[in-house]
Amino acid sequence: MKAKHIITLNVKTALLVLLLFSIGTTTSLVAQEEAEVLQGKVKYEDSYLQDINIINLRSNLGTSSNSHGIFIIPAVEGDSILFSSISYQNRIIVVTDHHIQDHLMTVYLEPGFNELDEVEILRKVRLEFNNVAVDQRAVLDADEISVNSAPNVQQTFDYNTQLTNGVSLTSIYNAITKKARAKKRSENDEKNHITHLQNEFPTKIKAEYGEDFFTEWLYIPADEINLFLDFCQENGLGELYESNEFIVKNFLVLESNEYLKLKK
Repeated sequence: MKAKHIITLNVKTALLVLLLFSIGTTTSLVAQEEAEVLQGKVKYEDSYLQDINIINLRSNLGTSSNSHGIFIIPAVEGDSILFSSISYQNRIIVVTDHHIQDHLMTVYLEPGFNELDEVEILRKVRLEFNNVAVDQRAVLDADEISVNSAPNVQQTFDYNTQLTNGVSLTSIYNAITKKARAKKRSENDEKNHITHLQNEFPTKIKAEYGEDFFTEWLYIPADEINLFLDFCQENGLGELYESNEFIVKNFLVLESNEYLKLKK
């Protein structure tokens, strides 16, 4: 009888464990199903911000804002949503019941540009890669078998905004350096434009002032005007390309005196 009683208890214990496991699994599934798709906008004052990186720190699902500052991301109450950009200060928003009920989230960011050299950023991404939390299904090293295998559809969580569980270093690098690279291109274009104006300034002066100005006012022989302008250019004439006529002519008068001294 005692052995039969022990067996009965073991059966009851097993059934209780199974019941608890089933309840836990069901609760977990229900919690996952309760995730709501929130639509939001990212703004700075009255402007909508594009290409802001947005990630749910609990689920590791991420997206980015479009040209109208709009994004959508799945979340449950209590989730922390990180908004980050190389041009704006990072901000974390905790999802509240108000967000869940309205399915809306409006986030305001403040400027905080910290430009890093592209090579430094790439180096940091490589050095810190071991600390990056990635989904266990993400393929980090592709061999011949994985390349030829069919894609794993479950790796992608898509709400028509290209949300993904995996981490792409190329995507991260492009996202965090996009504005920095655009700014550098703009700065290089501006520098090239200024250099062109400075190089063309002597030719512009010669055309505007005429030969008589150089021969009669500065006493520069006609066949030496170009040589004199080269002399002036070496002494900083091009830097006056935005100066008024009085400053430019005063500079030329002073330089003509020095030029004529060198000839004697």
